[in-house]
Amino acid sequence: MNARRHRSLRRTICALAVSLALGTATEAIAREESLPVNIQAVLLKKILGYDRALEGKPVKVLVVEADDTGEADRVAAAMREVGLSVSTAKAANAPSTLHEASVAYLLPGSVTPAIKELCVKLHVLTVSPRTSTAKEGDVSIGLGKKPDGRPEIVVHLRRSKDEGHALSSNLLSVVTVVQ
Repeated sequence: MNARRHRSLRRTICALAVSLALGTATEAIAREESLPVNIQAVLLKKILGYDRALEGKPVKVLVVEADDTGEADRVAAAMREVGLSVSTAKAANAPSTLHEASVAYLLPGSVTPAIKELCVKLHVLTVSPRTSTAKEGDVSIGLGKKPDGRPEIVVHLRRSKDEGHALSSNLLSVVTVVQ
């Protein structure tokens, strides 16, 4: 079954790359080359299936934004479309709602030391629509777009372990891993 899930992830990434290359995807959400939110939602749902710490548990995603741009609502809607349970919060209010989440989807500008520390304490997996935040160790998983338009997934392994998550080797073999 693991081999089947691994092939399924590879097929999803390839299909999304073709979709991006053909220009059928919707607009990006940040200045850094980001994937369209609908593709990020699909990838996130797929990735969460490879987290052994979340197996058999209900997954709740908290989308956190720095200010009132409405971006969190747009991202949450895309995640709901793929079947994820989602709520939103402003960065200032996130610490009081993080205890209800298993995943914190941190939009640009919402990564704060307090949120990072609390995610480690509460074992909340951190994800960002920017690969640079994962490369820097501010979040466990960063989603982005390679220069050729294909999806890029970056996993900061130490950060994910600090947050109490165990990502499958099948996932780690098809993403960029940062120690």
